Amino acid sequence: MSKTTISVYMQKSLQRLMSPEAKRVGLNAWYRYMYKFIPFGSGLLADKISIDENGIHFYSPQARYLHYGILMVSPTTGSSWAKAGETKVKTNTALQYSAEQHPNACAEWGKVAMDLYGDAIMNELKQYLLNRSENT
Repeated sequence: MSKTTISVYMQKSLQRLMSPEAKRVGLNAWYRYMYKFIPFGSGLLADKISIDENGIHFYSPQARYLHYGILMVSPTTGSSWAKAGETKVKTNTALQYSAEQHPNACAEWGKVAMDLYGDAIMNELKQYLLNRSENT
């Protein structure tokens, strides 16, 4: 006896609804909620971004480092400054973020925002999709 899974059909319907514009709407909502969790020393990390249907892209040189929230150092010197061409390694030391501009700054800010505001983000996206389907 063969087995059929209806989630495949639902996934196809969702894919059809999730146009690049809809994905951007969802990602923009997510970014608005995550903004207050992004470390904000000079503002470069939070503001030097782009959002497209493939995701939210951070263009700050420190983005990866700050996202993990763990001190990364040169494997040869142990310094937080790496030599040209050298890849830093993680330590067991957590980064301390400034709370001056963003008191809620933390590592993995996107995950934190989704955990806390995922329902609100999904509701915004659902409302967009409903409005779009009513207007077509």
